[in-house]
Parts: sequence; C-alpha cells; structure tokens
Amino acid sequence: MEIVDILPRLCRAPGVSGYEGDIMSVFGELIAPYCPVKHTDCLGNRRYESETGGKEKILIEAHADKIGFMVSGITDEGFVLFKPVGGIDRKILPASRMTIFGREKINGAVGSVPPHLKEKQTFKTENLCIDTGFSKKQLKGIIDIGDTVE
Repeated sequence: MEIVDILPRLCRAPGVSGYEGDIMSVFGELIAPYCPVKHTDCLGNRRYESETGGKEKILIEAHADKIGFMVSGITDEGFVLFKPVGGIDRKILPASRMTIFGREKINGAVGSVPPHLKEKQTFKTENLCIDTGFSKKQLKGIIDIGDTVE
C-alpha cells in the first residue's frame, strides 16, 4: 500500500485527545500483515511484534490524537456549543467544517456573531457555535454533552 493511500485513512479516522481508538484501529489494520502480535498497556500504548522472533526492531513513536473539541451544550435554537480539547488558534474556527461524533455522525459549520454586530472582534469559543441545521429536539436524540468534535 502506498503512502498516498495510508495517510488519508489515518487522517480521516476520528481521534480527539483521549479518544484515539479509531486511529489506532486503522494503524493496527495497516501494520498487521507485517507485525500481527499486539500488546496493549493500561495507557493504550501498543506494541506489535513479528512472529518470526527476529532480533531486528523498529520503533514507531508518534501521537495518535488530534486537536479537537467537545460538545458543551445545545442552545434553544439548535446550535451546538463546544470547548477545545488541546490548543488551537481560535481565529481559524469561523466557517470551519466540523463533524460531531455522537450516536450518529453529524456535520456542521462553525458560525459566530457577524463582525458588524460585535463591539469587539474576539474569537473566544464561547462566542462560536456549530450550525448543523438540526433543531434542539432533533439533536437531543443524537448527541450529548461530552461527545467529541473534529
């Protein structure tokens, strides 16, 4: 498999910090033909070993998580409020596409109060929300506070 096939699979797998299981599953599928034996420790670190028992070893050390967000509420109008998980430059968020990983995946876009209606241009997460097109009632059956967002 070529790197142009591998990277999109890894990048598309959800994996906000603390919820890296999907990314690790994709990595496990990719490496299994070469190193099928897997050991997982209590922190989620994984070790794959060849069944040949050879002395050669390769270490792949990397973070598997992504900077993301967590649902912090739903407004009466149906907008999804969120908080960051990890550091991010909040100025890049308005108009960004987001996926909420609830009972179902829901796509949306980050919206904010238009600049001409604000006294001061600030990009605090409290001033931003995700517009999914769903009502509060519809969202209540699909997402919960604490669900991850990328």
